[in-house]
Amino acid sequence: MLISLNILFIVCTFILPNYMLIKGERKNIEQINQAQALLSEELEHVYFGEKEMETTSIYEKETLFTIEWNYNESFGLFEGCIKWEDSFKREKKRCGYSKGS
Repeated sequence: MLISLNILFIVCTFILPNYMLIKGERKNIEQINQAQALLSEELEHVYFGEKEMETTSIYEKETLFTIEWNYNESFGLFEGCIKWEDSFKREKKRCGYSKGS
């Protein structure tokens, strides 16, 4: 009986928190891939002139993604940045560039 309680204690203190951390990181990697796909799609639309450059919010798979546009004078390109909050409540940001139409 005492051995089984010790095993349960070890599982609860060591394995379960690590499992939850890995599960959260997997969700974060999925969000990064999703954000990159959304940003690439928006950059493609801007490049071909199919869409105006305006701040856009997209809610997908329980995550709110916000795309903002700026003109980067040093490169002479339009910069599109996507922002979201990951599963650990950290602000994330990825940027991409396009020539525009």
